[in-house]
Amino acid sequence: MKNINLACDLISENKFEEAKSILEEIIKEEPQNKEAIKNLGLCQINLGEWDGAKITFEKATIIDPDDATSWFYLASSAEKISEISIAIEGYKKVISLRPEFYDAIKNLSVLYLTENSPELAIELLEGIISQSNEDYQLYYLLATAQISTGQEEAGIKNLEKAHEIEPNNVQIINNIGSCYLGQNNQEKALEYFNKAYDLDSENPLTNYNLALIFDNKGEYKRALNYYGSAYKKQP
Repeated sequence: MKNINLACDLISENKFEEAKSILEEIIKEEPQNKEAIKNLGLCQINLGEWDGAKITFEKATIIDPDDATSWFYLASSAEKISEISIAIEGYKKVISLRPEFYDAIKNLSVLYLTENSPELAIELLEGIISQSNEDYQLYYLLATAQISTGQEEAGIKNLEKAHEIEPNNVQIINNIGSCYLGQNNQEKALEYFNKAYDLDSENPLTNYNLALIFDNKGEYKRALNYYGSAYKKQP
């Protein structure tokens, strides 16, 4: 027990290589020591050893198939090495064990979006949000999925909800403005881009969006100023 405590102390001090060596020795003597195996996996994650972490957390899930945390780290490690099908199944397992494990829900939703399956993301997220969740990222992801499937009005509604929960998030505000710009509602778009600008006048995306608005309006001098600011911040 002294060695496992020492390893945990080293992990808390970010001494992952030293902790890893101790944990590997423990596991040689106790191959079924789940605590040592999980801590070894965490060391590997912090060291960027994603292949090793995936193998380690696979062992942990075999020892305890109902450990949602081990499944989560297995899935996230698989995702890092582009083993997407394993990652998806891992996150699904996490959610089946702990339906309110929101990090797993968000990660799985992102995978569905990147794998061009927004309908699956919508199905997953709508079920969670119906439980009156107040995590703005869930609304943001749902809006992204809806907009990608042509459900712009529903997407704007959920972006507005995300904005209500997280009123100072410049990315969300810009996205709402971009949706209105896509609908050719330039005044509403300008309203949101100005909100974003008031929060962070240095943001290159906000400056670019304002440039687009004034370019469309034929106010080229103002557009050029905003284009210049955007380019200066992000060439």
